[in-house]
Amino acid sequence: MDSNGIAKTASLKNGNEMVSLKEILMKEIPSLKEPRHIISLGAGVQSSTMSLMAKHGEITPMPKAAVFADTGGEPRKVYRWLDWLEKQLPFPVYRVDNGNLKEDIIDATEGKNKFISVPFYIGKGKEKKIGMLQRQCTGTYKINPVNKKIRELVNLAPGKKSKKVSIVLWQGISLDEIQRARVSHDRWQEYRYPLIEQKISRQGCLLWMKKNNYPEPPRSACYFCPYRSNRGWQKMKLNDPKSFLDAVSIDRKIRNGLPTLSKGSELYLHRSMKPLDEIDFGKAKAKVQQVLWDEFEEECEGMCGM
Repeated sequence: MDSNGIAKTASLKNGNEMVSLKEILMKEIPSLKEPRHIISLGAGVQSSTMSLMAKHGEITPMPKAAVFADTGGEPRKVYRWLDWLEKQLPFPVYRVDNGNLKEDIIDATEGKNKFISVPFYIGKGKEKKIGMLQRQCTGTYKINPVNKKIRELVNLAPGKKSKKVSIVLWQGISLDEIQRARVSHDRWQEYRYPLIEQKISRQGCLLWMKKNNYPEPPRSACYFCPYRSNRGWQKMKLNDPKSFLDAVSIDRKIRNGLPTLSKGSELYLHRSMKPLDEIDFGKAKAKVQQVLWDEFEEECEGMCGM
């Protein structure tokens, strides 16, 4: 990676095949005359930069709109940033949701919901053998509401199929995160990765924002996400104490598990299986998946982790 935050080589996963960067850049994007170009807006560094680059005409064509999926669990500063960003963009930003993830977590601990889709760490007994609950929160609270809205924008009814591409959905994934990119399985929409096309990394996004006199965007990820790294928890505790206290509250609330889990199960937000407010994050050992998430700077951008 050079001094401008531009990586030199990368590849994109398409099923079990690896597609080269050259193939991605040579892939024909349908003209604006047919499909509508829409931004999947996570309100973090990458998608915010991508949106503003479109405003400046550095990425074309101009999107028709952006869609932000609100889980109800973003840090306060993300919502403040989104309020500001909406005023900067020449196209509308639609805020959508599929319920409130925080409230659904609380309801699940009280037996009001039978299922919870967050990958909390789970342990049982003195040894507390570590496992994780199944993760479906990304699809349920991010991807599904975005897809519902963009179907609405092109008058494509739920469940209805289209043989032609109706939407080109821009994803805020930078070149250094290309392994997170995917190819759409739906004929009616095509994923596009403008930052990958322009060979821009996350650091390159920050440099672009600074060069154009924009403030630095916040990190976008639910404040109670179990995939957050020790460094991420430490930063939140120091720089966003209100969100950290909110996370501590959720951590305590889930401790006794869920009615659907076996008796004696305990749930935690941190891999150490310790209460969040008792952990010294500077001394806590980083595990493989924490290091992996740390590479993405705790940024969700609508797709959460890998």
